[in-house]
Amino acid sequence: MKGRARFPAYLSGLPFHLVPRVPGADERAKRVEAARAGDAQAALEAASMLFEGRGGPVDVPLASELLSGAAERGSVEALLMLGGMLWSIDGHEREGVRWLQEAAEHGAAEALYVLGMACARGRGLPRDLELARRFLEQAASSGVVEARDELARLPVR
Repeated sequence: MKGRARFPAYLSGLPFHLVPRVPGADERAKRVEAARAGDAQAALEAASMLFEGRGGPVDVPLASELLSGAAERGSVEALLMLGGMLWSIDGHEREGVRWLQEAAEHGAAEALYVLGMACARGRGLPRDLELARRFLEQAASSGVVEARDELARLPVR
């Protein structure tokens, strides 16, 4: 996972964009330390900084490690963020889909939205417009506005 990760605009609704913006390497290091100590919110914040390269270089492997730990401790937000992050990186789409599926099983409507996008685009899942429609309809009925927009872009049955 080298280089800067591709970050699609349609992922802007996921939690890693809602994390408070805190500049600086010291703040980043504090959040990494807190995340390693078990703080799930710190894991989300640190992963956001690491993925975007705020406060230091991009470090996707460390972001993944911190989010995996938080996810294993029960953070649905970490499942969602890790899935979305990995899904957006070429070559890691399937791994991202696995995390997104787990987040969806725990009730994360945003995960349904990204899974719908994955099916519609054939990115990490086989292209399946009917399955995409079902995921997007579930996400839209749960209040994910972007899912309604994406549904409107799908070809008519």
